[in-house]
Amino acid sequence: MPRPNINIFIAFAAVAVSIIAAEDVTETTPERLGPALGITSTPLAVGYRMSMGGHYSFDLMLHVPEYIKTANEGSGFEIGTLVGYNIPMRIEENIAFVIRPQLDITYITESEEIGNDTYDTKTWSVRPGAFAGIEVFLEEVGVPNVNFALGFTAGMEYNSTNCESEVGDSDYSTFRIPMATSPFGATVGLWWYF
Repeated sequence: MPRPNINIFIAFAAVAVSIIAAEDVTETTPERLGPALGITSTPLAVGYRMSMGGHYSFDLMLHVPEYIKTANEGSGFEIGTLVGYNIPMRIEENIAFVIRPQLDITYITESEEIGNDTYDTKTWSVRPGAFAGIEVFLEEVGVPNVNFALGFTAGMEYNSTNCESEVGDSDYSTFRIPMATSPFGATVGLWWYF
């Protein structure tokens, strides 16, 4: 019998706890008209948010560069960027239900030796998708100008790969709809408005 995906359970539990905890004390939802700096978990990225008024915003993020260690004693790195448009679907007091269509572009390079051959692989990944979840305005707990985001990111992925070796070069591409698998999944974020 297949086991349920633990990421989905954690995301739903966290959303439920946040909704229960977000009882209104200030009686008004604060405006978010200035820019913000933030960090998110899926992908691990830091970013800048440009507010458009009415809690709409344009997000520009850069992945935290990741060092890759391959199974054959090789290594590489991954870098990328993400752009998205944050849309509030419903705003309650101190909580907003949001969706953010986004486009993630990632570059991955790996180098490894297998036998007497050296393989250099370069991959461009294009990942259209969307984040859906909640943003809690932390004025509720006495932290002004900070939003806590919690939800789920899903999408699809197109990869274009070039592999160079002493044997020869090869190019191939793949397409998949990963839904709940890396680099998508349960997402946590924090935004500080200034």
